[in-house]
Amino acid sequence: MPVSEKEIRYGFLSKGNYKLINSVFKIALPKNIEKLTCYGAFYQSNLIGFTTLVEHEKAKYDIKFLEVLPIFRNIGIGSKLLTHIVSFCRFNNGKYIFAKYNSLNHHIKFVEHFFIKNDWNIPSYDYTYYRLPKGLFYNNFIQKHFNKDETQAHEDLKVVSLNQLNGKELASIEKKTKLLPRFLSPINLGASVSSELSLFAFKDEEIIAWLPVSKPINTNEVSIKSIYVREDYRCSALGLILCYALYKKAEKCSFFSNIKWCSFVFDKTDKRLRRLHQGLFKSYLDKDIDYYFVSKNI
Repeated sequence: MPVSEKEIRYGFLSKGNYKLINSVFKIALPKNIEKLTCYGAFYQSNLIGFTTLVEHEKAKYDIKFLEVLPIFRNIGIGSKLLTHIVSFCRFNNGKYIFAKYNSLNHHIKFVEHFFIKNDWNIPSYDYTYYRLPKGLFYNNFIQKHFNKDETQAHEDLKVVSLNQLNGKELASIEKKTKLLPRFLSPINLGASVSSELSLFAFKDEEIIAWLPVSKPINTNEVSIKSIYVREDYRCSALGLILCYALYKKAEKCSFFSNIKWCSFVFDKTDKRLRRLHQGLFKSYLDKDIDYYFVSKNI
């Protein structure tokens, strides 16, 4: 359909018209997000593209969606939507705007070119997400790799959950690990962390490994935020011991029967972590997604 960009009009969408997005793009906007702004592109009164913006504190804005119907792409509609939404942020004294995207729903090189063309900062890799079925996590992974006799080499190892640590122990852990990258931090992961499933391993009262776990997502997924073992204790099966302990601990939780998936989040730019996760989990994966981040100072 040959359409000129001049035939397209742009404007804000009221909440009453959010259902248009669902009917045209099959995307349901979250109902619980406050300060959501939606801006649309229209051709002959039909919605053909849209973008949504969420305001955060300290004059930060987050683009949640930016979509254009395939038949109307490559004539500048996406760029015009982006320009309008940046102008809206600037008018409202915004200082910073960002967006996240992933390799599952986007062509990474195309998205990178799109943002650079529109004078945004160069997009950067954020993290990788692996997911495998719960049954495979235990039957095909733990039972295949884990030798229970290995625990005998760690008889003095103490494994406890986050809710078993006292204030002094938490402060000590935070002090010793504060210089690590955020994705390896065992403490500063927010309220989403499960206090009963996140595990910490101690030897001679010193923390040597941890495995923070998020609360179940939609009641059917448990996500391991990181598996970290101190350098001088690596190659000693501690990571497997923690995974085994996690599974056995989760079995005792009331929500265990609802769990279908076990997922992992890690930084694949760390070559050691990439080799570890790919070597252990790659053949069992249901999902393998890379996430990216892009921003612009206004």
